[in-house]
Amino acid sequence: MVSVVITGRGRAGKTTMTADLSTYLAKKNYKTLVIDGDPYLPKLAFHFGIDNPIYKSPHPDKNPRNESSRCSIPRR
Repeated sequence: MVSVVITGRGRAGKTTMTADLSTYLAKKNYKTLVIDGDPYLPKLAFHFGIDNPIYKSPHPDKNPRNESSRCSIPRR
């Protein structure tokens, strides 16, 4: 099964719904892979309690050597 959560509107609850759905499916013993496709403000890790994820920048001008870097996700 493949599920995609997408909308053109911001602040619609896509990340929260994706985190909740993937958690539910994982608890039902489905193999689950979740990808946050937001290159500017990825915050899916926040929903899983990951404070400082390592990510690769998709923008060569922001990370010219495409090295891994740390991203800070503020606590609410």
